Amino acid sequence: MYVLRIALFLAIVLVVVGGGHLYLYRRMFRDTTDDRRIRRAGAVALGLAAASLFLARSVFSRVHTGWGDAMGFAAWCWMGVGLYLGMSLAVFHLWRRVDDWRRARAGAPPISRERRQFLARAAVGGAGLVAAGFSAYGVRRAFAPPTIDEVAVRLPRLPRAFDGLRIVQVSDVHVGDVLGRPFLEDMVRRCNALRPDLVAVTGDLVDGRVSQLAPTVAALQGLRSRWGTYFITGNHEYYSGDVEWCTALQRMGLTVLRNRTVTRGWTWWAWMTTGRRTGRAAGTSRRPWQDGIPSMRRCCSPTSPGRWKKPSTRASAFSSPGTPTAGSCSR
Repeated sequence: MYVLRIALFLAIVLVVVGGGHLYLYRRMFRDTTDDRRIRRAGAVALGLAAASLFLARSVFSRVHTGWGDAMGFAAWCWMGVGLYLGMSLAVFHLWRRVDDWRRARAGAPPISRERRQFLARAAVGGAGLVAAGFSAYGVRRAFAPPTIDEVAVRLPRLPRAFDGLRIVQVSDVHVGDVLGRPFLEDMVRRCNALRPDLVAVTGDLVDGRVSQLAPTVAALQGLRSRWGTYFITGNHEYYSGDVEWCTALQRMGLTVLRNRTVTRGWTWWAWMTTGRRTGRAAGTSRRPWQDGIPSMRRCCSPTSPGRWKKPSTRASAFSSPGTPTAGSCSR
């Protein structure tokens, strides 16, 4: 069954990537020129671009050398550029189809081949500008410092011992082919400058295996807080090897919360994470926050700061594995 799912996934990816590049070839080369050499060169270039998307994940991400990282980065950039090119050209193609239909209904003569090629070239030029603009903005945002949102959380019946407690929540960093150790080191400095009482890393930290990214993620060992750093898994950790990452992060000094509850202070403040997709502790019929002292105080910590407006007192969790997360210090 697993092999069948993988085969089906690869087939879908192949159809999408291959079909998308075939569409780009038709719009960018077949419609714009009759020169066979240019068409052949375009077909080869787009074929290599399509192959780079497969190699970026299977080869480049595993070859952490200068050229490997550069090729991986170029492949991911092409994915964005190609997507914007395809969408822009599709809009023009739709407009041209509608115009052809309107002219046919009006009995007007069809547009000459020379005119069609001129319009197709103009469309490729315009689509290129659109794709370059959006892609440049995306690259700029990817390498920009993390966004820091400060949210004051007011909880009813909060013990005075926790008044002013400062939690720095780090989420959706997605360390991988693009973001590396310099980015993480800068993020750690920014987090430490906030002087937190506790740091919560709420999932989707990595996009890659421990063997590939452990030296990069080790920068998190520099996080400093009164109560330490806590980590829970996101869906991307399951794609990258959740058991291996939990073990590695534990070795790095992070407290991994997985089907367990951690208490702080006489009020039994707790942090935990639930089992994968079920919301229950693995192998039990109880939810983790049901364990421990029944009268303990509980606070739900959502993965988006805006959701603090309606805090819950029935659960104690930063997020659930298998769901995307977005936190107060996110990408």
